[in-house]
Amino acid sequence: MNGFSLPISNFIKCVACIVIALHHYSQFGIDKEYISGPIYSVFRSVGGDLSVTLFFLLSGYGLMASETKKHLDFLDFMKKRFWRLLKPFWIANIVFVVIYWLFGTPNIATTSLSNAVLSCIGIVTFDGTMWFVRVLILLYIFFAVSIQIKGKTLLVTSVLTLVFIVVSILCGMGSHFWSSAFAFPAGMALFLFKDTLFPLARKIYVPIVAIVSYVGLLYGLVFCLHLDNSIWHQLNNILIVILLVVLVSHLPNNCLESFKLPKWLDAYYEMYLAHPKILYLMYFSFGAFWSLPVYLGISVLGAIALHFITSFSFGSNQK
Repeated sequence: MNGFSLPISNFIKCVACIVIALHHYSQFGIDKEYISGPIYSVFRSVGGDLSVTLFFLLSGYGLMASETKKHLDFLDFMKKRFWRLLKPFWIANIVFVVIYWLFGTPNIATTSLSNAVLSCIGIVTFDGTMWFVRVLILLYIFFAVSIQIKGKTLLVTSVLTLVFIVVSILCGMGSHFWSSAFAFPAGMALFLFKDTLFPLARKIYVPIVAIVSYVGLLYGLVFCLHLDNSIWHQLNNILIVILLVVLVSHLPNNCLESFKLPKWLDAYYEMYLAHPKILYLMYFSFGAFWSLPVYLGISVLGAIALHFITSFSFGSNQK
């Protein structure tokens, strides 16, 4: 079984980042009473949390797959894998801090030169979605440490992730900060046991049980008890992941193997970095709430520009 091959994984990450953009647009629009409706409410409620869970899951899966092919020591991992995560993050921060200063956007990054510099390197939080990158960076560090302990990578990463979750809860961090972190070691486990789990997912009773459980979850927690809390989100995420594994397990071998994302879709990580900053500019600098097509179009263009800047700036090093 191929499982989550690179093309499939990249495609899902791309869709997840677009859904996150729709989540924040819906969240902002509903809170400011610009938009309403059941579709926006669904994106607002579960779109962001589910998409982050999928991104963590596929990141853990992909790193484990890469490590199986070629082991990297700690320094090599930090140079090759970690830098790919950090480089676009810093560039996006620098670009938008400069834009905020040019437009006089009211933001902590424009209150002083020191805050601007600290915002550029990610120490000062000038964007409400920066928590995701910080958690992902921490999970990458957990993985980099764990792969140095032969045969214990999954166990060590899981323990470190559990410690992170417990500490986050004890420190009173919001549930969004830690609730999806479990998906990272879960993705690693999914790769390690894919020869067992993906064939199991093809059994007819697995999707039936998952769908029945999902319908029961929606009916019991949403329509009867009217709950929308972290427990509901985690159950929702787990069942969606199971259904996704079922779907992928039924795809033919080498599915999408020759498929390459178009340039505007290949910039999915940059899409995550760009869209909240564009949403912020939209409201606080231009004093408007754009239509969904305009917002998505500008976010995609911003992501492509960031992707180009990131590739161009370090093109000579890659060669």
